Amino acid sequence: NDSANQHNLPVKHDSNSLGEKVHGHSHADSKSMPMSMSQACKTERLRAWLKQLDLEEYFDTFVENGFDDLETVKLMTMNELERVNIHKLGHRMRILNAVKMLSKESQ
Repeated sequence: NDSANQHNLPVKHDSNSLGEKVHGHSHADSKSMPMSMSQACKTERLRAWLKQLDLEEYFDTFVENGFDDLETVKLMTMNELERVNIHKLGHRMRILNAVKMLSKESQ
């Protein structure tokens, strides 16, 4: 048994749990689990985008940190990339340059 529970201490929950706001985006909105088809398509577009950048290894990192589609990715900054543990400067620069292109395309 968990010693925190034995002493009636509050149990710490994952800060990215369903329903909490991550980077100002609520992931509970009125979506039910499993993911809706439209959200699954958006997530697959994110995977394809990262694959195009040859950075698909960061897909899980993005999704786990609330960047689960290209719209939320457009909000990424250098600080966000560092915060989610993308340590290689070249990778961060490649992502940010591609984010700028995404933003231009949607204007």
